[in-house]
Amino acid sequence: FAGAVDAAHRPHPEGLPAALGRADGLRPGAPGQPARVEGALIVAALRHWDSDLDVDGHVTIGEGCHGQGRLRATGAVQVGAGAVLAGSLAAAGEIYIAAGAEVQGSVISESTIVLGAGCVIGLPGTHATVRAPRVEIGKGVVVHGTVWAGQRRIDAILRRHDDALRQPPNVAAGHLPALGDHR
Repeated sequence: FAGAVDAAHRPHPEGLPAALGRADGLRPGAPGQPARVEGALIVAALRHWDSDLDVDGHVTIGEGCHGQGRLRATGAVQVGAGAVLAGSLAAAGEIYIAAGAEVQGSVISESTIVLGAGCVIGLPGTHATVRAPRVEIGKGVVVHGTVWAGQRRIDAILRRHDDALRQPPNVAAGHLPALGDHR
């Protein structure tokens, strides 16, 4: 056999199953629904999963893990060095992404995001968003998209725009409502 061995089929060095499952607290969702975890989720190094995850608690993802699907948590999230998440990441608590890790979708926190040196957010040719009241960015970080930091909420801007669209435009004067227009 010539070629690389897929990490999903390599035995785990600590004898753990390579894939996350019920023993880790995962409750599979109905078809098209995310798997759920009640309480904290600690994923040992070099493990993988292939579904969206909703976690009611804190999440720790070990080094070299690979997750296929989005991850949402009600607590803080730590992503280990070299881990790859092929989806978005959202948490009510802090998000810490270690050096060299990759999140291929958007990263959103209600408090703080820390991007370790050399980590990558998003994919070339797609738009990812990093958004939190506080964002710290390490040396050599690449974000394929935009970074939003601060207390101003994007939904307030969108609400103003929606209000402007509901008002009838003054067509006779050649005036059409635009984002940020408050006449």
